[in-house]
Amino acid sequence: MWECDKRKYALASKFMRLKFFILIFAFFKFALYCQATHIMGGNIEFRALANIPGKYRITLKTYLDLAGTTDAESSHFISVKAKRNDSVLETVYLPLLRTKNLLYENETCTETRRLNTLLAYYEADVTFDPSKFADAEGYYLHWTNCCRNGSIVNLKDPLNTSTFLQTYFPPLTKSGKPFLDSSPSFADLDGAYICAGEPFYFPFDAVDADGDELSYALQDPSGYNSLSGSGAMWQPGYSAVNAIPGNPSLRINPQTGELFVIPNQLGLFVLSVVVHEKRNGEIIGSVQRDYQFYVVDCPPVAPPDPIVRTNGQIGTDFSICNGKTALLTSVRNSHWNYQWKKDGKNIEGANSEELNVTQSGQYQLITSLSGSCSKTGRSDVVTINVTQSKFNITIDGKPVICEPVGKVMLRAMQSKHYSYQWFQDGTQLAATTDSIVANRPGVYSAVITDNVNGCKSLSDSILVMESPGTPITLTSLDAVTSICPGDSIFLSSTQRSDYQYLWYKNGLAITSAGSTLNVDKPGIYKVSVTDSVGCVNTSNDLEILQLAETDIEIEPIIPICETSAPIPLNAIPGGGSFSGVGIDGDHFLPEKAGPGTHEITYTTSKVSSCTKSAKTTVVVYPSPEADAGKDIFVRERESSTIGADFINGLSYIWDPVQGLDDPSRSDPIVTPLQDSEYHLTVTDSNGCTSQDQVRVRVTHPLLIPDAFTPNQDNINDTWVLQGLALYPNVEVAIFDRWGRIVYVSKGYQKPFDGNLHGQPLAPGAYPYVIKLNPSIVAIKGSLLLIR
Repeated sequence: MWECDKRKYALASKFMRLKFFILIFAFFKFALYCQATHIMGGNIEFRALANIPGKYRITLKTYLDLAGTTDAESSHFISVKAKRNDSVLETVYLPLLRTKNLLYENETCTETRRLNTLLAYYEADVTFDPSKFADAEGYYLHWTNCCRNGSIVNLKDPLNTSTFLQTYFPPLTKSGKPFLDSSPSFADLDGAYICAGEPFYFPFDAVDADGDELSYALQDPSGYNSLSGSGAMWQPGYSAVNAIPGNPSLRINPQTGELFVIPNQLGLFVLSVVVHEKRNGEIIGSVQRDYQFYVVDCPPVAPPDPIVRTNGQIGTDFSICNGKTALLTSVRNSHWNYQWKKDGKNIEGANSEELNVTQSGQYQLITSLSGSCSKTGRSDVVTINVTQSKFNITIDGKPVICEPVGKVMLRAMQSKHYSYQWFQDGTQLAATTDSIVANRPGVYSAVITDNVNGCKSLSDSILVMESPGTPITLTSLDAVTSICPGDSIFLSSTQRSDYQYLWYKNGLAITSAGSTLNVDKPGIYKVSVTDSVGCVNTSNDLEILQLAETDIEIEPIIPICETSAPIPLNAIPGGGSFSGVGIDGDHFLPEKAGPGTHEITYTTSKVSSCTKSAKTTVVVYPSPEADAGKDIFVRERESSTIGADFINGLSYIWDPVQGLDDPSRSDPIVTPLQDSEYHLTVTDSNGCTSQDQVRVRVTHPLLIPDAFTPNQDNINDTWVLQGLALYPNVEVAIFDRWGRIVYVSKGYQKPFDGNLHGQPLAPGAYPYVIKLNPSIVAIKGSLLLIR
């Protein structure tokens, strides 16, 4: 405690000029910090109570090293912080609820290394105001205590570094409706140390009361160093995924939370595990758990892995009837220590070579050498299933089929050794699974048969009723949904004497009044109606607006271009509507309105007695006309002009610039090397722009022979035109001297062979016309046919 004494003295010197009661408070607070060097880890959890928004049970679990303290502190405080700005919204007092000592597998090792761990539970029920916790970014439950164990080797200056534990939770309302959630709950830990060089598996598993999807990860421990003023920092070479050096290295199974490492360094190491909960693919919460492990040098000797027999048989899966006992036994050896586990947890007092089992679970025997700290032997896990003679059918919700599409899920005990029979009103159903969906009313029961030992279990009978659905309509008796200041209206729903009514405003329960409700405040109202058998029907949402007698201001809109994006409209007070040319909801669409000066009207409500409106104008500039010209063809290595004449007051820019003599002209000269598309952007003096594009295709030389000799010598027998590949729709026509067509084609897949209808044409000159495409001047010439 010498370090604590020095820090107390420094603290006293720093505040020596303060009043006496402040000094006493500082001493008291720091004394608590000095006692906290025994904190080994912990986490914060919360559970929603009933279906009441904002009511929770908050639990703080701390693991204490009893080598550094004698007992747990009597209470702790946690703070509730907004994630957005880290501001403290609430402070919660948690008194000590109970404590328990952790069990270690090898007590000899714990005694020689002074390993003695206490788990302390702090708990309290709280009620938060849901309207105060509606920020979409969420909140933290935060606990801090100073300081960490000075023997920790993977953190810098641990003795002056506090422990931070945080649990993230979502807003208590989403989209105006209550959002109920309980945090994941970590299973309590067993005492554990790690043998260097040996595989180490350790569960950090959690469960979620809401059935949300859970995933696990390693993260950096949080904290604050009082000397450096910085957060908790790793020693060089350490990180979240290398908090315990090893080969293979430290890792955690993201689905199960099981930690694994084969450590190669001795010492005391701290690490932090976070479990995230997802709902519909969205992370809605997380719980951080800190813990520290000793890596020790265990003697190389170890007992062999024990073999466990169940009632004299070797195996890993057994069933017993209710009231019977399964005897798990192993070899008795006076030089061994024994520790039995159930479902991965040490069983207190189970320290012999045999164990009588009457409960279902997964059992394992751990052995170690007595009188020395040794490595351990581990048996195979043995699963015991106890078949109960009577069991209760579990049901999701109430045993009522709420029409129109109601159904009830009934579940029996589960085991791969069981077969199932289901009955409705005494008649056996076809279902043979461990659960059925009841969509008809009746009395349901089940019989389970254990196929291993023949045990039969009879369930209780459960009555499933049917309730016809009743549409619940919410209306305004005054036929209006807006109220003026000081006025009120009555809302009415379907009325029956056996109904129970629960009214909501903005998603939060406000009253359990009857079928009508007097409303004098704005909001979104609905009513939930529960009938005599427990079926719940909910009405439509009905929004009530309240109009204020106040001047209306519309946020002005600067002149804009016709092609500008939709402009959001804002006015004070909100909740009204906009009208005018180009209006779409609360946006002004310049392109829809068109060029000119337009008037926009904002009205607060349709209630004439409270209606007020205001007007504003918006100027829409016309867009300049961009003309890139028509698509053209340019012969290879030649130039042409694209675009149009220059218009004063406009600026031009072409893209891309390759092949253009001046990309800032309205009509640049283009010398393309290949087919290209050029984009023209035109900007006027108002900054308005428009765009157009033109495609420039490069044509290649066409080789047209002047003559050919169709004499069947396989040399120059057809009139071959080279370079037509770019012109698949070329039109070729050949005429005789009297202008009659002797050959015509669209495309030139079959060259002219000098024949007409299969008969050779006479030698001589034949005029031709070649149309490459409509944009290119036709090529005309004369072909000499030689025989």
